[in-house]
Amino acid sequence: VPLSAWSRWVAALLTDHGLPDPQLEHRIVRADGSLIAQVDLAYPHERIAIELQSVRHHLARDAFERDAIRAAELAVAGWTWLPVTWDRYRASPEQIVHTVRETRTLASHPRNPPG
Repeated sequence: VPLSAWSRWVAALLTDHGLPDPQLEHRIVRADGSLIAQVDLAYPHERIAIELQSVRHHLARDAFERDAIRAAELAVAGWTWLPVTWDRYRASPEQIVHTVRETRTLASHPRNPPG
């Protein structure tokens, strides 16, 4: 069950634009089973974590530090972290859909490394 209506709204936005249903409140764990993060929405097959970022919950110094550590741990575990702010959701929801769609495409067809 999603912890917020906003999670449901973003999930509906994505599915209304032809994307598959994301998992809500998805737990991402390390190989040893310990928790890295519980993210608002996820596409686990593509290892995409979507985190809804509100000023109220993410701008305090401790939250800022915790988010940076979590983003790094997600990257080490092979996940792409996509933060979504309320202002971005309100002003340009189509950009959120585009970002998620393109990230899913890249995850399915990784680019060749330069060189």
